Amino acid sequence: MKIQVVDYIQNWNYGYIIEEQSLKTFLQEELVNSIRIGGISVPGLKAKPVN
Repeated sequence: MKIQVVDYIQNWNYGYIIEEQSLKTFLQEELVNSIRIGGISVPGLKAKPVN
């Protein structure tokens, strides 16, 4: 298996925000907290791309 690691991409933060809003809309009161973790959460750090 080949793992691709790429330079940090500013759009990763935007993608997270969009996904978080979708989860908040769907889960409403059930969602206690949303925390962004992993390589894409650290600005400037190379990481596996999000598809």
